Amino acid sequence: MSARQARLGMVKRQHEELIRKAAILRRAAQFTARARELSLQPDAWSLYDVNVQSPLDFETAQQIVYRCSDSSLAYFWPISLEIKKQNADVPQTGATPKSAAVPTDVQLSVKGRFAARRR
Repeated sequence: MSARQARLGMVKRQHEELIRKAAILRRAAQFTARARELSLQPDAWSLYDVNVQSPLDFETAQQIVYRCSDSSLAYFWPISLEIKKQNADVPQTGATPKSAAVPTDVQLSVKGRFAARRR
């Protein structure tokens, strides 16, 4: 009798586990169906990598950072953003006479990815 009760308890636990897993699968199916309705499948999007690493003046750096934000046309997935102050007393390596004439305020490094819906 004791062995039968232990077996019954194990079967009840397995039944509860199956009910819980079925509910999870049902929610996943609803999520997938909703994603399809909204055209959120990966093949419905174009991805564009962003990798900017250069010394810039403050206004240009600000414009680049501002453009790396979500809009109605695309979403931006940031990976990293690093802004460092340029030292005025340290000469830039590899600077040519033409690039030396352009003042640089910051060293900007922006990495990420734009996702735009295909039409």
